[in-house]
Amino acid sequence: MLVNIQKMRLAQGGSTITQQLAKNLFLTNKKTIKRKIQEIILASYIETQFSKEEILESYLNNVYFGSGNYGIEAASQDYFGKSIYDIEFEEAVILAGLLKAPTTYNPKYHKERSFERAEVVIGAMKDNGIKTPNYDLDSVKMANNKSNPELGNARYFTDFVKDAAFGYIGEPKQDLIIKTTLDLKLQAMAEKSIGSYEKEIREREANQISFLSMQKDGAIIAMMGGFDYSESQFNRVYQSKRQTGSAFKPIVYLAALEKGMKPRDQLEDKPIKIGNWEPQNFDLKFHGMMGLYEAFAYSYNVPAVKLLQHIGIDSAIAMTRKLGITADIERNLTMALGSNSISLLELTNAYTIIANGGYNVSPYAITSIKTKDGDIIYEHTPDNQKIIGKKAIKHMNSMMNDVIRIGTGKKAQIDRIKCYGKTGTTQRYKDAWFIGYTDKLITGIWIGNDDASPTKRITGGSIPTKLWKNFNEQSYNITVHKRASPKRSFWDVLKGFSNNNDLSPASSTKFN
Repeated sequence: MLVNIQKMRLAQGGSTITQQLAKNLFLTNKKTIKRKIQEIILASYIETQFSKEEILESYLNNVYFGSGNYGIEAASQDYFGKSIYDIEFEEAVILAGLLKAPTTYNPKYHKERSFERAEVVIGAMKDNGIKTPNYDLDSVKMANNKSNPELGNARYFTDFVKDAAFGYIGEPKQDLIIKTTLDLKLQAMAEKSIGSYEKEIREREANQISFLSMQKDGAIIAMMGGFDYSESQFNRVYQSKRQTGSAFKPIVYLAALEKGMKPRDQLEDKPIKIGNWEPQNFDLKFHGMMGLYEAFAYSYNVPAVKLLQHIGIDSAIAMTRKLGITADIERNLTMALGSNSISLLELTNAYTIIANGGYNVSPYAITSIKTKDGDIIYEHTPDNQKIIGKKAIKHMNSMMNDVIRIGTGKKAQIDRIKCYGKTGTTQRYKDAWFIGYTDKLITGIWIGNDDASPTKRITGGSIPTKLWKNFNEQSYNITVHKRASPKRSFWDVLKGFSNNNDLSPASSTKFN
């Protein structure tokens, strides 16, 4: 609490094992007071219905142990090649030590760190009067497998699927067949495209990338949460939020078009001062009168701020929410320049709604979940609700095409394929974005550093656009067509508890 008061935000939190179980089964990782209160309420229900041993068992069967392993049995099989019932003392303390930071103490890739952490666990046992046998951590032999190497970096996608499956049906009670939207050919193409630019990216002092490609109905067909899953299992597609720079501008301009403005309506690019803030263009020049389409194509900042002043901040925030973005948005004019932090997943999905003609979609990775006997327990159903007007979408598509035809996204041009998109670069070149689409796929790319340190002048119009072009040139003629439903709400979970005292949400809710 002291740290939170000092930093004026939810920087740290404390949870009992029951609270963590409630969060893992039913809630998100979002750091908010609302989520913490919901977590406490759910934990109270669980505590009244189950013994400490049962709660611990469910916790150990759900918690993340690194390398894509959810549950202690999966971790034991993956790391040591044996069941949890057959492990030795040394292996048990390594697994116990993993829970603090599964990536940091992953014994496959950070053996010495995992041993040091295991010694901490043993020390804690001794401090609490628990007798420990003679042990030799150096005797531990790791299983000779590399986290399903045949999947490669598609493990970022499979981790996402596991999270989604728990959201839809809760803790599985039986073997399941999960049909996903992943296209292995396109995933391989994405990895190959990223690999061809990795050296250049690292030479320009950026250490990470995130990549997401979707279809117009929201189906995720390729995902990369970083350069190498074996080195970092943190999925930057949806677990990371970064300032968006000008990649946010389509939302401001779309709000203006919805209000009846047109691409050739005029804005004046001249110096303005708002309090102590004087927004500048990237080239540090001013360009006089111009149409909306021109200001957008060349990503001028001052006209974007003036446009936001004209339509009102509330209109832009309303459009943000309409496009499915749930991230916190600060209510000020800097939002026109992408000062807010949003995940690649949410921002790419917003572009998907523009690309598909203004129909509401949510990103999804699972088309169906069945029992081994073929009974359907979850099936994706599309929304198909029109949420953006036809005229506004038509104008927005024209302006997105101008970005690539004459503007900052020229390097994304592909012969004989009409392309649309928007670049984004944040201050001091910390983040470089390009999100674009053809008539087939919507693909978003972010490049930067995990610690938010500056890159060596990587802009959204440089490597991200070239990488986007590389992938879309290869993938254009290889597309699939697939179709999910939202995670149950907090109130649905409470309803389930009142009807059925079972930790599995699936036991109290029927999914159609």
